[in-house]
Amino acid sequence: MKIGRGAAIVAQQFHTTELTGKNILITLGASVEAIDPVRYISNHSSGKMGMALVNNCIELGAQVTCIYAKIQTELNQRASNIQALSAKKMHKAVMENIAEQDIFISCAAVADFSPENIAKDKIKKNADDLKLILKPNPDILQDVCKLTKKPLTIGFAAETKNPLENAQIKLKNKGCDVIILNDVSGADFGLNVDENEVTFLSQNYQQKIAKTSKQKIAKKILEIFIRKFL
Repeated sequence: MKIGRGAAIVAQQFHTTELTGKNILITLGASVEAIDPVRYISNHSSGKMGMALVNNCIELGAQVTCIYAKIQTELNQRASNIQALSAKKMHKAVMENIAEQDIFISCAAVADFSPENIAKDKIKKNADDLKLILKPNPDILQDVCKLTKKPLTIGFAAETKNPLENAQIKLKNKGCDVIILNDVSGADFGLNVDENEVTFLSQNYQQKIAKTSKQKIAKKILEIFIRKFL
């Protein structure tokens, strides 16, 4: 059945192609660092911001690889989905899949440290306190940015104090192209909620994106990124 010219024009209005032909790897969710078979260290990230980026990238025509940790949102089955719960496993999954990527979006809230030793059995409450020795986790964003063939990179900075200053330091130290500053000091936007308010930062550009749904935030981030870098 042939589609009339008018119907084709209408269809094009609802299908955008700004990222057609681009391979994009996106990490999302909260990493899980085991203490014993029952307990773990994690954070409040829900994965909603990262999934909003996955959804918008797909709508813009990209082929998306989604590497996810602990999430509180549905996966998009049009993406290639890979679960990697711990920081170490996520680092491995990213490095195994980064070679053919045009863009890397590091949205996952990955723990900076994890227990040095994971107890084989559940730790019993035999003392008044428990001391954990923590070791640094691999820095996924920094390691991607060190690659000889580095994709365009977008990192996220969740901050509670001196947010702009700390995000600018992260932008410089990590070597990425863009940092999305996410001030999580308030309870009504940021982690584990449906709305957000962020600032888009690059070496020579800064734009605040006012509080709105994470789907709209993701769309705006990508609009700016496409305009500035593609």
